[in-house]
Amino acid sequence: MTKEEFISNTREKYKKLHLYFNENTIRIWSALESQFYGRGGVSFVAEATGLSRTTIYEGLQEINSKTTAMIYYIKLYLATLAVFFATDMVWLVFVARSFYKKHLGYLMAPTVNWAAAIIFYLLFIVGILVFVVLPGVKENSLPNTIFRAALFGLITYATYDLTNLATVSNWPLIITLVDLVWGMVLSTIVSVASYFIARLL
Repeated sequence: MTKEEFISNTREKYKKLHLYFNENTIRIWSALESQFYGRGGVSFVAEATGLSRTTIYEGLQEINSKTTAMIYYIKLYLATLAVFFATDMVWLVFVARSFYKKHLGYLMAPTVNWAAAIIFYLLFIVGILVFVVLPGVKENSLPNTIFRAALFGLITYATYDLTNLATVSNWPLIITLVDLVWGMVLSTIVSVASYFIARLL
């Protein structure tokens, strides 16, 4: 596409769209248009729309900052997930397997439903980040992070264990007590690790 064709096409699109845009969407749209053309795109979009180059550059900065933030959250999520998985696997393999088999052998399935387990892991990490780690990082407070982590672990594990204690016949009280403690410990370990990872990213 030649410069003249690009300017003409952009001018026509802007005429049709700008009435429906607010200031922010105009800024983002103009930035995306300039990226589409590549080198010289900012000048061409400015010429086509009458927008200032400053407005277009502000849109580019906003797009870049959002992209950077998204990459940051993805990295933090994956790192937190890895810490959670490793910590929980140590518990399940070396401690909990025989303990659960002893007290819940009559209820345990012969094989693990990995689809359900993975969904739990993915959702639990979202909860830890949203309700524990990110607020703690924003406040720059490790003590608040630890408190929220322990509380989050207690509430989430209590939801499962207390429901079972209330509804499942002969559900062992010891299982509920141990799970509640482990939920607090697990959530705290993972949240503290994630807190420091978030500060390093």
